[in-house]
Amino acid sequence: MAEIPIVDTEDKVLYYEERGNISMDEIYRVSACWITNLQWDILLAQRSFSKKNSPGKRWPAVAGTVTWRETYLENIIHEIPEEIGIELNEENLSLWPYYLREWEHKFFCQLYLATIDLPIEAFTKEEWEVEEIRRFSQDELRKFVIENPEKIWTVLTRRESLFLVDEWKRVDTLFEEPVPVDKVITELNTTDPR
Repeated sequence: MAEIPIVDTEDKVLYYEERGNISMDEIYRVSACWITNLQWDILLAQRSFSKKNSPGKRWPAVAGTVTWRETYLENIIHEIPEEIGIELNEENLSLWPYYLREWEHKFFCQLYLATIDLPIEAFTKEEWEVEEIRRFSQDELRKFVIENPEKIWTVLTRRESLFLVDEWKRVDTLFEEPVPVDKVITELNTTDPR
C-alpha cells in the first residue's frame, strides 16, 4: 500500500502513513483537474459506488491522493492517463485554486485546469474508480449543483462551487501560482468587468 504524506495546516510534511490507516484528524494531499472543451463544457466523473470515500458522487474528471516523494503536479500528471486515458504534461495544465478542506476528510487540494477538445468517446474510464464520465455545460452544472448538492463531491462549499461555475473562464486567466479559494473569490469580485 502507498505511503501518504501527512501534513500540518501549513502543508508541511510531518510523517507518512499507509493509505488505509489515515485517521479523520490527519491532513493529507490531493490533486484534482477540472477539464473543459473549447465550449467550456466541464467534464465530470461519477465516483464508483464501491469507493470508500464519497461513493457515487460527481467530481472533477481526475483526482488523486499524493503519495510519498510526489508533488501535486507529478500526481495529477500520472492520474490523468490512469483515470481518463489521455496523456497530458505540465504545459497542458493551468494552475487553479489551492485550499484546505476541513470537513469529513481533511486534505489540501491543488486544483488544475486543462482544455481537452476531444469527443467524449476519446476518454476511457478506470472501471474500479469511475462509474461514468459526462460533460456538463455551465448552466447544466449550475442547475445540478443547486438541485443535487448531495451528489457533488464537497471539496468546496456550495457557494464556492457555484461561484467558480459562474466565473469559470475568468479564474483561468488570473493566477500563475497556487492561491487559496477565498483569494480567488475576492480577486474575481474586485476585477468584475460587469
